[in-house]
Amino acid sequence: MPWWNPRAIRYLRANLPSSGKAFEWGSGGSTVWLSNRGLTVTAIESECEWADRVKERCPAADVRFIPGTNSGEHRSEPQLRDEGEHFFDEYVSAIDAFPDDSLDVVVVDGLCRIECARRAGPKVKPSGIVVVDDTNWQFVLPPPETFEGWECLTLSGFKSNSGPCVYSTTFFRRPK
Repeated sequence: MPWWNPRAIRYLRANLPSSGKAFEWGSGGSTVWLSNRGLTVTAIESECEWADRVKERCPAADVRFIPGTNSGEHRSEPQLRDEGEHFFDEYVSAIDAFPDDSLDVVVVDGLCRIECARRAGPKVKPSGIVVVDDTNWQFVLPPPETFEGWECLTLSGFKSNSGPCVYSTTFFRRPK
């Protein structure tokens, strides 16, 4: 299962196509879950050992390890696991290889979330969805103009792996 709150999982399950393409920044339970639902998944991961574990658990997915570097434009958030130590330009730009309007769902659940969300928009098909996890953390919220004109829904609840904290997941649906 994805490490999202149950309301978010139910919403995405109800709104996923039965086949199609998914792209993720950050990999894990959601990679397996999306793949098991018939989607072709490309997942970008910044931690080598975790990428290897996900590849082992979900060989059908294209899980790519892309580490941070010592220079660049897109530094990780100081509040997340890399603590702002590295730059993730190649990680962020991995989605650029996909044509515009080609992805059914894009999950933003890794590093450099605001820039990843910004890059996701043009890649999603009309009626496609961009998922930004942990939007209860204000520092990962994309600016409103990023998805201007898109439907927006935020669902909150407890995550199964997080203890007694309420987390939010925000869905942006591209207009037809």
